[in-house]
Amino acid sequence: MRYIANDDGEIRHADFHVGEHFTQWDWAAEMCAADFHDHHDGWECSWPLEIELVDEGRTFLVEAEEHILFSASEFSK
Repeated sequence: MRYIANDDGEIRHADFHVGEHFTQWDWAAEMCAADFHDHHDGWECSWPLEIELVDEGRTFLVEAEEHILFSASEFSK
């Protein structure tokens, strides 16, 4: 499957394998969005993004939820 991530008029293409006979297209769009974020500079984009599943002719609006992770380590004053 190929997908298109559209951010402010800039279109980026990438391949993503979800397997044959796949029917959960919203999940596939979320996985493509995660792939775009992690491997194609998607963290630099303004979300939500349109993700078009090219082979299927389906378009999804995918929102990104920010998850903050806190890490603590002890130190001496």
